[in-house]
Amino acid sequence: MLPQTTRWASFAFLALGCLLFAAAGHAQKSRPTEVLTFSIPGEATVLEFDSPDFVTVRNERNQDGSVDFSAVNKEARMDLGIHLRHSPALATPAGCRESLAQQAKKESGPITDFHFSEIEGLPSVEYLLPADHGTLRDEKIVVVCLTRENDYAIIRLAITGFQPADQKQFSEILKKVRFSRAAGVIQPAPDSQSAAPHADENSLVAQGQSLFKIYKCHECHGPQGEGTDDAPDLIGTRLNADQIAGFLQKPSAHARSVGMPNLPADSPDLQPLVAFVLSLKRPTPPK
Repeated sequence: MLPQTTRWASFAFLALGCLLFAAAGHAQKSRPTEVLTFSIPGEATVLEFDSPDFVTVRNERNQDGSVDFSAVNKEARMDLGIHLRHSPALATPAGCRESLAQQAKKESGPITDFHFSEIEGLPSVEYLLPADHGTLRDEKIVVVCLTRENDYAIIRLAITGFQPADQKQFSEILKKVRFSRAAGVIQPAPDSQSAAPHADENSLVAQGQSLFKIYKCHECHGPQGEGTDDAPDLIGTRLNADQIAGFLQKPSAHARSVGMPNLPADSPDLQPLVAFVLSLKRPTPPK
């Protein structure tokens, strides 16, 4: 039989192990990945934001149907504000530029270093709110505009005590904001062709052509894939099937801002769209 002191030491060791295990489990559960979604009543467009490190301060709808959201990340010294609104007319780059300028006019004090820019392929303005104008330390502010159809999302990011090394934080946050669709809106009803497990190439191309219209890809890429100011032509693309599929799964920030959906790898729409885009490619001339 173990001496009493040894038994108590063993019990204490086991108890400490249990406490550490419980604490570890609690720590893992205290920082879940959270995806916040914002939408305007009656609209299918949804703005999504991956926000595991932000604490929500405000999330409300206004009488005009617009949505205002704000959050803070104390560790990163960052404030986030999102204003989502619907426009009677199609959202345009000119409308974005006007919205960005209007946001700068709302600041409580004089601003410096104001200039238009582009971050993650998105139109933006950057400026500084100096420490002697209502803040204890310099505050760098970036305002970005995303559009989809008739909807604008104005995103305001501010870092207190800004240092040049903090600039990359703006890009990292903007990678987590995207437009999507309300559940059940963009997924077409399956038919006999899309359900067929061994659909031939012609069938996939036909499905992809229909999906090209359903997703409104033609609005940016052109009816025949010839390209527009918002998106490159698909006829002259040099991407292969895997590269096209990869871009559809993870489109760039600019592509997302003009309405390009991101399709998961298991989406039944992915391969038909890839097949249709490949069918648009101009044949490579022989060398």
